[in-house]
Amino acid sequence: SDTLPRRFPPTEEATAEQMYHKGVSEDKFGRTNSAEDAFRTAIAKDPGHTRALIALGILALNRFQFGAALKHFSDALEVEPDNGEACYYLALARRALGDKHSARREFSRVLPNTLFYVRAGYELAVIDLREGKFASARERLLKCIAVNGRDRNVLAALAYTSRKLGEDGQAVYWRKKLLLVDPTSAFVSAEHMFSGQADQNTLLDSLERLTGRHPQGYI
Repeated sequence: SDTLPRRFPPTEEATAEQMYHKGVSEDKFGRTNSAEDAFRTAIAKDPGHTRALIALGILALNRFQFGAALKHFSDALEVEPDNGEACYYLALARRALGDKHSARREFSRVLPNTLFYVRAGYELAVIDLREGKFASARERLLKCIAVNGRDRNVLAALAYTSRKLGEDGQAVYWRKKLLLVDPTSAFVSAEHMFSGQADQNTLLDSLERLTGRHPQGYI
């Protein structure tokens, strides 16, 4: 059952794979300390267990232990240099540590045929947007949307980028696409404000749902 923890063999008898799945189960039920113990046991039994190394890294990342996360993801990439998931999360850890250049490099390593390609492409586009490189961001986002046409983050970013480039028709097009995926999108409500159909106070009220108490930073 999905509502009850799975039963696993005693630790001394369990394989590395069984300990990994025990860690996944424990993490699912919010027992992160027990999950960490299980992942570490899996690695002790099989030092090259990539998924356990990545799982440990994600736990560390969620605890804001970015240095530890960096090590776990790096260890996973020593075993599988082309592992897209490890590259993606390593990039997040490097960015959290303030190393934007290395983060960009790691995001770029995620191959197009991997599950994390769209996520990595989106993050690269966000970096471009923050640097005011809207045309470059759009190019990345279009590659992402070609892989997954229903990714809400990418659709929202395309609408935002099109508006910033002065392409109002394209901005409307991507907003409509986003509404097909997410009919209650707060982002679309906010973007509509920029068409001149509402006053500034209404615009800021709408943006608070997206950005908290200081939505002016979004504009």
